[in-house]
Amino acid sequence: MRAWDGAITGGELLIRWQHPDRGLIFPGAFIEGLEAPRCADAFLRWSVDTAVAVARQLRASLGSWFPLSLNIPGSAFGPRLLRLLQERAQAAGLPPQMLELEITERLIAEDAAQSLACLQGLHAAGFRIAVDDFGTGYSSLSYIRNVPLDRLKVDRAFVLGIAESEEDRLITTAIISLSRVLDIGVVVEGVETAEQAQILRDLRAETYQGYLFGRAMPVTDFAELVGRGQPSVVASGATTGEDPIDFDTLQRERLRQLETVVWKRSFSTDTRSVEKLRALINLLNSLSNTMREASTNLGVAIALDHLARETHSHFQHEEQVMANIGYDRLAIHRSCHADLLAEFGRRRDSLVQQFRQGEFEALIAYLKVWLLQHLVSEDTRLHRFLNRSGGQQA
Repeated sequence: MRAWDGAITGGELLIRWQHPDRGLIFPGAFIEGLEAPRCADAFLRWSVDTAVAVARQLRASLGSWFPLSLNIPGSAFGPRLLRLLQERAQAAGLPPQMLELEITERLIAEDAAQSLACLQGLHAAGFRIAVDDFGTGYSSLSYIRNVPLDRLKVDRAFVLGIAESEEDRLITTAIISLSRVLDIGVVVEGVETAEQAQILRDLRAETYQGYLFGRAMPVTDFAELVGRGQPSVVASGATTGEDPIDFDTLQRERLRQLETVVWKRSFSTDTRSVEKLRALINLLNSLSNTMREASTNLGVAIALDHLARETHSHFQHEEQVMANIGYDRLAIHRSCHADLLAEFGRRRDSLVQQFRQGEFEALIAYLKVWLLQHLVSEDTRLHRFLNRSGGQQA
C-alpha cells in the first residue's frame, strides 16, 4: 500500500495448505519439503502457473493487469526459470513488468555468479526484482550495487519495535535513504499498528504492507478490496469513509513546527537534515537522467554549479547541528566535507573543459555513494555520542 495516500499498488502471492484434518497450515511447516530436489521442479511450475492464473483472474475482475509479487526459492535459479516465466507470461499475454520476483539476500550471497547471471536475464526480459527481508541476512552494499534490483523489502523485525526503539528507527531510516540514493523502490513489511504506519510516513517510506491493512485472503476477496480503491483501514488508522491524508501539507506543518529545532535524538531524525539530503539525492538522479537524455551538454557548468551550492548548503546545516550539540567529530566532519567539495570542483572543471558522459556519470555515482556511506556511518556515531552525553542540548 502506498504510504502517502493509502492506495493499493500491488499484491503478494502467499501459499497456505488447507488440510482436511488440521485446518489451515502456514508455509513454515511444509515449504522445505516442497523445495527439496524431488519436488522442486513441480513446485516451481505450479507456483508460476498459479501466479499467472491469479494475474489473469485479477485482470478479468479489475479490467487491467495488476502488479503481483512471487517468492522464488534458490533451488529454482538458472536458465529454466527464465524460460518458464517467459513461456507462461507470453502465453497469457501478461506483461513481465506486472510480475515481481522476490529473492533473499542469502540466495545472492551463496552463489553470486549464477544468481547474478539469472537475475540479469530476468531483469532484461522485463520482470521486476525485489530483495525480501532486507537487513536480516547477508546485507552488502556491493551486491546492491551490482544486482539489477527494483525494490528492497525491509524486514518486519525492524518494524515491530520502531515505536520504542531508536535503533530500529535508525536502521529503517538508513535503508529508506539507501533506496533513494540508489533509485530503488522500498516496501516496509510487518506494519501492524497505526502508530507504526505514522512513524514510517514521517520517515518518508514509499510503500508498506502488514496486518494493519489486511491479512492473507482469497483472490476474489482481494479483487474486491482493490476494486473499492483502498483497504478497510487506511494508513492513518481511519475508516475508509474519511478523507485520505494530505501528506505534503502534514509534512510542511511539521517542518514549520521544527523551525527552531536544530537537532533531535539522532541526526537522521533531524527533519530539515533529512529533507535536505533527500532533495540532494533527487537532484543527483534528475541531473543524471537529464544529461543522459539531452542532445547537448551546454548546461553542464550551470547544472554542476547548482549541485555544488546545494551540497555545500546541506553540509553547512549538518555542521550547525553538530556544533550545537558539541559533537566531538565535528572537525573531522568538516575536513571530509572540504575534501569532497575540492574533489567535486576538480572533476567539475575537467567536465566543463571537455564533457564526457561516462565521466559525468562517474561523478554522480561518486556523490551518491559518498552520501550513503556518510549517512549510515556518521549517523550511527552521532547516535552513540548523544546516548553517551545524555542527549544534552547546547
